[in-house]
Amino acid sequence: MTNEQKTPKRWILSNFFAISAVIVTVANLWLATKLIPLTLHVNELGGKVLANEKSIGGFEKDFKYIRNRVDALYNLWIK
Repeated sequence: MTNEQKTPKRWILSNFFAISAVIVTVANLWLATKLIPLTLHVNELGGKVLANEKSIGGFEKDFKYIRNRVDALYNLWIK
């Protein structure tokens, strides 16, 4: 064997950066495919939370009205 001949070990070492770049790219693509459904679910959940907060905001007005009515009736009953 001469120095000019490339063994598999030398070929891997000389192309290590390119091989690792391909491996990292494939790993990133795989991870992205696993995380996209999670991202969509989080966005949907955020929309539901905002809808619930708006619903609770309307309930607070009704609750204050009912609370004032109960307080008024309680004050009449105590006197």
